[in-house]
Amino acid sequence: IEAKEAVDKWGDLSDWRHAVGYGPFIMKDLVSGASVTLVRNPNYWAHDERYPQNQLPYVDTLKILIIPDPATQLSALRTGKIDAIDNISKQNAEQIKKTNPEIMQVLVPYSCLTIDPRDDLKPYNDARVRQAMQQAIDLPTIASSYYGGSSPSVPSSLTSMYETGWALPYEQWPQAVKDSYKYDPAAAKKLLADAGYPNGFKTNVVADSSGDMDLLQIVKSYFMAVGIDMSIQTMDPAAWTSFVRTQKKHDALAYRSSGQIGMSYEPLRQFLRYTTGYAANYTMVSDPKVDEFYAKAMAANNMADIKQLLADLNIYFAQQHFEISLVYANLFALNQPWLKGYNAQSMSISGGSSGPLLLGFYAARFWIDQDLKQSLGH
Repeated sequence: IEAKEAVDKWGDLSDWRHAVGYGPFIMKDLVSGASVTLVRNPNYWAHDERYPQNQLPYVDTLKILIIPDPATQLSALRTGKIDAIDNISKQNAEQIKKTNPEIMQVLVPYSCLTIDPRDDLKPYNDARVRQAMQQAIDLPTIASSYYGGSSPSVPSSLTSMYETGWALPYEQWPQAVKDSYKYDPAAAKKLLADAGYPNGFKTNVVADSSGDMDLLQIVKSYFMAVGIDMSIQTMDPAAWTSFVRTQKKHDALAYRSSGQIGMSYEPLRQFLRYTTGYAANYTMVSDPKVDEFYAKAMAANNMADIKQLLADLNIYFAQQHFEISLVYANLFALNQPWLKGYNAQSMSISGGSSGPLLLGFYAARFWIDQDLKQSLGH
């Protein structure tokens, strides 16, 4: 199973090593920056809920490859060297369908893509500049033309639109907030002039090379139309993580394969990412009102109050334009037809601090149809 952002997602692997020691797999080998090899734990207690007579895990060996280069990832999938891959763009999924129609594809709703400004530095510490950048981008056209209508055409605030009952969907935003996201180059130029940049400005974006570079070029052209000249510096995922998230050395904008907002984290955990001084707060938001919202939510003693605080925060977050919202880019998980029991769960097991624990539940239930694999020449 390929996890292309393992260094980002698992850090130094210490928590992951601990978790798998008590689960269905035991770590056999760790090659830093290259792979993690796990073997079946013969003493694991669980059985498959669907087939109670079967003890888990099914597979004897689970190898997770760290492949930073997107082209190499897809080549490995095409040639049958890996069984599954996740976080694949619509464009790449369409290419795979043409060359390898036998490979299974699962559409997965994902987070909203973003351009991530350093909110503590000029010019991005001015909300007018951030709003100008937002209004420079035509989200409905991107959704309909670039994504072929497969993605929603609306922006996101902090909480994922897919977390029903917890999010505040775009349709429920106040009209004035909706208007501040409307594509309007003239309004964007006026906002820039009011902020002291009548002729625009030059800037840069540090881009994770596993992200959608074609989309970033579209955004670059929208920015240029209102006077924002953005140069692009690409880094492989591990270097990007170190430079942007760990060292926080990016001085302008950042961009990666998944966005910062609209993530399907537990809502208060997503909220925490924007509190002052939090480690994952690489946009460097430091807003007393956000911190106050979080403190109140943590002190609340009933769900109704927490949900109301989240709704109020989502409105405030959208008003402040802490992130430049693109669209929800539904992604794809791809797998070989011989990998059974798989339904895009790697989008969960390889992501975030909960990844190591979810691995035990999902990957233990995967198996290989060896006859089918051999019949396909692998």
